[in-house]
Amino acid sequence: MLDPVEQLIESVKTAKFTEDGQQVVYDASSFEKLQACHVLHDYTYRKKLIPPLKEKSPAIVWGKAWHDIREAAEYAKINGAEPSTILRDSLHVSLSKWGDALLKSRDTGRTVATLVRAAVEYSERFANDEYETAIINGVPFIEQRFEVPLFIPGKRWSGRLDRLVRLKGTDNYYIWECKSTDATLGNYFYLRYNPNHQNPSYYWALKEVMGINIIGVVMDCVQTAVGFTRFARYPITFVPSQIEEWKEEVRNEIALADSAWAEGKLRMRRTSCMNYGGCAFREVCGDAQEFRHNALLRVMNPPEYDD
Repeated sequence: MLDPVEQLIESVKTAKFTEDGQQVVYDASSFEKLQACHVLHDYTYRKKLIPPLKEKSPAIVWGKAWHDIREAAEYAKINGAEPSTILRDSLHVSLSKWGDALLKSRDTGRTVATLVRAAVEYSERFANDEYETAIINGVPFIEQRFEVPLFIPGKRWSGRLDRLVRLKGTDNYYIWECKSTDATLGNYFYLRYNPNHQNPSYYWALKEVMGINIIGVVMDCVQTAVGFTRFARYPITFVPSQIEEWKEEVRNEIALADSAWAEGKLRMRRTSCMNYGGCAFREVCGDAQEFRHNALLRVMNPPEYDD
């Protein structure tokens, strides 16, 4: 059994790819890209090609700002700060980084005002929270990276925890996921995240590899809108058969990907081309192979257009 702190706080990271291009270290994001399309995965992770965006969307900016508030608040709480100080300082940390971008937001549900309101209401609602940040060997489990041996020889799995929490008065631990949305909180929103690859992979790594008494995952969600803020927490638990099913899926997909890479025949998965509004590289793959180099240059260096 591996010491959890040694696995979570590492000074050296394993290279994700070998010199000949085989992937060694996976995480939920890269695996999901691989499963969606080998070509998309190759462009994104092996070649590190990310088409430029004019600016980050308000959803991304507000989500990151909220995430920073929660992180700063947890550290302040651990250090014994008073509730009013925790709220003030966590807002300062977040707004000093994201305030200018939020002031430019055209999304009326994602502004400085809605962020401040959410922070105030969250601090009031969860003033006596039943969950507390886990501290193991003196280390608070907030934004901690881990990397563990995978159940496939020569492969590893990594991730980054928002938090690891403990139910007060027990030895029961939960993986904590901070989520923000403008969508209505409810079963439809919950199903966006179950099933996925992150939750079972984190559960497996912390419970089976590190030996922590993980009960499940808690999604700590905030819905932001012009006139209100709503909160909800959704627990996700697993039985052994679900983890075994996930492991088998990972084994099969990685074996297929390694074989395709070795043969030089990456598999384009056309059913994924319009996922999430459309793949950024669909213009490339839609062209004939002999013209894709030029198409890729167009995607990576788009012409300037006036709004």
